[in-house]
Amino acid sequence: MERSTTLEADPVSVSAARRFVVEALVASGRPGDADTVELLVSELVTNAVLHARSRTELVVQVEGETLRVEVRDTSCNLPTVRTHGRESETGRGLELVELLSDRWGAELDEGPEAGGDGKSVWFELALDEPISAFPPSDDEPGAGPGVAPGRHGSPCRICLEGVPLALLRASREHQDGLTREFVLMTLEDADVSAVPARLVELSEDMAGRFADETAFLDAQVDEAEQRGDASVDLSMELPPEASDVIAEVVLLLEEADRYCADGALLTLAASEEVRAFRHWWSTEITAQLRGGAPRRWPDR
Repeated sequence: MERSTTLEADPVSVSAARRFVVEALVASGRPGDADTVELLVSELVTNAVLHARSRTELVVQVEGETLRVEVRDTSCNLPTVRTHGRESETGRGLELVELLSDRWGAELDEGPEAGGDGKSVWFELALDEPISAFPPSDDEPGAGPGVAPGRHGSPCRICLEGVPLALLRASREHQDGLTREFVLMTLEDADVSAVPARLVELSEDMAGRFADETAFLDAQVDEAEQRGDASVDLSMELPPEASDVIAEVVLLLEEADRYCADGALLTLAASEEVRAFRHWWSTEITAQLRGGAPRRWPDR
């Protein structure tokens, strides 16, 4: 079985890619580890959106007991895993691909079927035995066959170790500044582009949905600052679906930096260190919600 779809160079393509690959697994009758597949697809499509900035083709193949997922774009820059270069978004995301997949790779593709020069980044995973369907869970009435269990399950405890308070403050202040300016843009222009409108929408959504979690996190930060600590270990509980929202917010912030660089906003573009921090924050939450172990912020 093979399925493919074309994705626009837009942050919303990341969530669309996750839905597409899960639907393909359901159709194949082989569920595999849907959470892992979604996480790896997110990493590859995010990199394509951020760096290729072109339409992307997502191809899902199921042959026997193997799932193969390819992300094809028009950039000829091959990604590399950078174990020590944690300021690199691409390299850090590929650490997860290398860790969680059975095989992965990247090749240049100059064939006409690729629409010209470009590359393919792919990974493979072993699948479970064939099944006919998954029954819908009690809290998801009418859920279709093959819906991954645990996507809306009990909250998971997240541990963020060695969080530098100065970077946390800088990251929050930068996001708050962008959001304030984008709110003004949406009030002044009903036809404002997708990035400002979506970031405002998600920020308001998170403020309501995760108010208790944010208050608990703020209390830990306040205590650490009162003690005069430079860094702190933070903990909180989040539902599994929170990873989708947080990952999209980080991607939108990356896109929003283009507005800053073009001088369209008063807010300056985020520094390299702030960008690295917010990517680490998002990656840690996503990985731990999928069962991964905490990875401490790398002191430099």
